[in-house]
Amino acid sequence: EDNNLTSYGGGDDIWNTSDQFRFIYQQIEGNFNFSVKVDSLKETHYYAKAGIMVRKNLKKNSAHGIINVFPGGDSEFGYRENSGQTMKAKPGPDFNWFNVKLKVDKVGKSLYFSLQTKYEWIEVEKLHIHNWGKSIYVGLATLSHDNSQLTTATYSSMQLNEQQD
Repeated sequence: EDNNLTSYGGGDDIWNTSDQFRFIYQQIEGNFNFSVKVDSLKETHYYAKAGIMVRKNLKKNSAHGIINVFPGGDSEFGYRENSGQTMKAKPGPDFNWFNVKLKVDKVGKSLYFSLQTKYEWIEVEKLHIHNWGKSIYVGLATLSHDNSQLTTATYSSMQLNEQQD
């Protein structure tokens, strides 16, 4: 099953200490893995984003981790380990738009962020979430990086597996 989804996202950015973007999410307790294929992202700006985000809460300055792609074929891991901090980021691998997949695995108090290029998964980064509480939010983050217009991201092959303790 393809699980196709189109998301329209505005918002200035997921950056600094305040996030503005479209978030399609669900709340989860326990371990999980969530993966999705990003099929397209309209280039409203070089830093338009489409990806998987995990958040401690739904406040604009929430602790979070995100693995995302940009329209030009670059990827990024971004994070705010504690709510209210300035966000940090590191570049991930470059890819071509054929078959790019993103994945987040939660194991205990750690999140593992990966990107698949061609047929192999590359772990980009891990994030420790020892103070995030019992349940967290996981989902798709889409933003245009331009408040005057919406971007369009298309996602498919979404899979969420929750492990019971």
